[in-house]
Amino acid sequence: MKVSTRGRYATCALICMAEEYGKGPVTLGKISQEQSISVKYLENIMNLLIKPGIVKSSKGKGGGFVLAKDPEHIMMGDVVAATEGVVMPVHCIEDSSKCPRYRTCPAKYMWKGLQESMFEELNSTTLLSLVKKKKELALELKKGKRKNRKPAKRHK
Repeated sequence: MKVSTRGRYATCALICMAEEYGKGPVTLGKISQEQSISVKYLENIMNLLIKPGIVKSSKGKGGGFVLAKDPEHIMMGDVVAATEGVVMPVHCIEDSSKCPRYRTCPAKYMWKGLQESMFEELNSTTLLSLVKKKKELALELKKGKRKNRKPAKRHK
């Protein structure tokens, strides 16, 4: 049920791109530098995100990648589906033939509930909401650093 590195890195790359939304293409080099992700790995991730219409690419000088739509309209459920495929807490939820006890298993309802909660969270979270949360966290961190600063020594 773990989201892979591919899914986590796709999320980081998209947040980086969303912060630049409307300013033109973002290069993989910029994302790579900011997120410490190899350009080669980012190429693979971007290819997965092009097909479902999450990002677009432009080649040539000044080229790079842009979000295919406003960050407010990119749902993280779509991102996870593009990079991970179907994410299930247990295999029998997707294919009941894999479990000989499926028909009499009381735990399947718990697993289905977990799956539904996960999809609900992913499908109600927009890329824009993650960008806003990043900004909030940066402000909190700044405030925390100010509080923890030692007062300057006074010279007599």
